[in-house]
Amino acid sequence: MNKASAEYERNNKEGRQKRDAKRAVVDVDARSGFDDSTKRALLKSQAGLCPCCFLPITSISLAEVDHATPLAKDGAHHPSNFMLSHRQCNKEKHNKTLAEHWEWRVRVGLDTENLGRKHGLLS
Repeated sequence: MNKASAEYERNNKEGRQKRDAKRAVVDVDARSGFDDSTKRALLKSQAGLCPCCFLPITSISLAEVDHATPLAKDGAHHPSNFMLSHRQCNKEKHNKTLAEHWEWRVRVGLDTENLGRKHGLLS
């Protein structure tokens, strides 16, 4: 945990308790790993591309299943909300929706071509 996050956690114990309580009631399966067959099916449905950066996913073992709309933002733990992304992309997306992630990528200079808009993820 970085210094700013640790400080926030110390200063917002009530908020953390609420977040932890919310996470505790989420379906246990939502926090478990996904098998390779699930990852392969997602990779095929995504035409082999990571929806967070539009680069090819070259290794199933290094890819992670993520929720397009995070559980923290009332996203469903359902296959229609699953996507396969690069591990680093998943970390960068954190608890943002896919549209919020693309807006963030433009804002921080990771997307100079505005690929999110080009691929219909932003209006």
